Amino acid sequence: MYLNESAENMFGGIMAQPDENIPQLFTDCTYIPLDEIEKIKKQLEKGSVNPRDIKADLAKEIVKIYHGEKTAQKAEKEFDRVFKEKELPSEIDAVELPEGEYNILDLLVKTKMAPSKAEAKRLVLQGAIKINGQVEKDWQKNMETVKGQETIIQSGKRKFIKIQS
Repeated sequence: MYLNESAENMFGGIMAQPDENIPQLFTDCTYIPLDEIEKIKKQLEKGSVNPRDIKADLAKEIVKIYHGEKTAQKAEKEFDRVFKEKELPSEIDAVELPEGEYNILDLLVKTKMAPSKAEAKRLVLQGAIKINGQVEKDWQKNMETVKGQETIIQSGKRKFIKIQS
């Protein structure tokens, strides 16, 4: 995670941090007073709070510093929408492709969902690729793009692209 990330990517990157990093991140990356951080640390050690909730507070606090309060709230809502509610992101980048048939590996590379065919094949075989919400495990599959029809491809948990013809 970098400081020049979008608010959504910054929020997601913080949520992906291991739970044991939470107290140090509060100390190093926020303006929260040290006595409050100690309370959080003790709550985490006792197990009296869900680390996910504390991590969400941390993410919101850090995003607020770099992007502002409203943007931090929006990033949290978007994160919850995608990861809690399992819905598509509200904004997905679109790629325009001519009508036709494409091998899935070529399609993943062409849309920058994978840097190479070898990586694309690995992602497909590991079940990390979803096409319109369905896991795709056939790396030899050909896909057809049809004029006026959209296809949503998801790579991993956080990478989405919309293909339009």
